[in-house]
Amino acid sequence: MQSICNCSTNRGYGIDLAGYTVGKTRVAEAFEDDTGQTVIQILSGHVFDRKFGTDVRLSPVADGEREALIAWLNAGRVAVDVPIDLQQLAQIGSKVDHVWELTKRPIDRAYGGMAPLADRIGAPVARFQHLLSGLPGESISASLGIRLFETYPAASLKLIKKVCPSLDLKSGYKPSRARWTGAEWVRADDNKQSASLADMCGAIGLYAVENIEIDDDQFDAALCALAALYASNTHYSCLGEELMRSAPKLTPGLAPDGYVLLKHLPATLLIQHKVRKSDPQTPAEQPPATAREEV
Repeated sequence: MQSICNCSTNRGYGIDLAGYTVGKTRVAEAFEDDTGQTVIQILSGHVFDRKFGTDVRLSPVADGEREALIAWLNAGRVAVDVPIDLQQLAQIGSKVDHVWELTKRPIDRAYGGMAPLADRIGAPVARFQHLLSGLPGESISASLGIRLFETYPAASLKLIKKVCPSLDLKSGYKPSRARWTGAEWVRADDNKQSASLADMCGAIGLYAVENIEIDDDQFDAALCALAALYASNTHYSCLGEELMRSAPKLTPGLAPDGYVLLKHLPATLLIQHKVRKSDPQTPAEQPPATAREEV
């Protein structure tokens, strides 16, 4: 297995991680092209782009995912929509002052995040912790907060709304699909949330040069990729002590290591689809069980 090197960080990779049996993990890549335009590519055909039953042998699946993760870390930064640093979770038998402390970290309460080990996100948390545990040497301790980040798209949208009042977060956008017509985003199905996703894409300056569709998970992966791309740019990103000061709900405590949110975006964001060849050694899929002004 290759190691993580101290290479260029001019690209951001975002992973909206789901459990193995769900098969809804989405990955996006973000970079600035030669003109300074921010480009987001929704990736498909990668090793995370599969659904597995619970009887599949884990080792070859996880090894392929680790190789992909290391490749992305070597090409840039990676931000994952799943808790990584769990040190601030209360341990069994430890003293806590509030009920929320039994299941959440201070950052989760501050931004309305889900409990890391509870039912809804417990599976992806376990999946990613397992991947990290198999990386070589001191890869994670050396990379967390430098090349590897935790992020939360819903919280980023709350901060972006402060500088983008047209962003409507009340209606919700899950589950949904939006389609670019060549001039605007429109709902791609009859789901009422799809209208909200289309409006959100327009509000943050997302556009395309081809008629494409994206779903809510791909939208989240795009936000993760942008958080990774701009993690070292304090104009666009929010880290450390600023995270707790900017939170909708004031909460005592510190932000986890490597936690980053977006607070600004470039005025326009070009989105594309990009197909990548799958790792041939990964087990087969299982049947179902312009201007750079800121907003």
